[in-house]
Amino acid sequence: MDVRDKDNLKSFLIEVFGPKASRWTMTDRMFELTFELLRSSGSCSDLMDLVPRPYALGKQPIKWLSKEIRGVVVRKLKERQGHYSSCLKTAAWHASHKFEMASQGI
Repeated sequence: MDVRDKDNLKSFLIEVFGPKASRWTMTDRMFELTFELLRSSGSCSDLMDLVPRPYALGKQPIKWLSKEIRGVVVRKLKERQGHYSSCLKTAAWHASHKFEMASQGI
């Protein structure tokens, strides 16, 4: 990785993990872990597309359900442009020890 790639990776990891990531050394292993993190988050985000949105009181249940089904179909047909924040943060929480160890060369 060149310096620009390392800076971009570090900026992304600081966004995800917070200021502690600024101490981490950017290596090829860190890049691999980031790829795994995004893959894990993407799987979660794919599943989140299937979750119905909250039911608003006063709406007709059948109308709400048909709208939600259309919404699920539309979300699945769209190209994934991003990840749900909750999925990314959860995946980061699970992988934080791997990043800590990789930054120390372990």
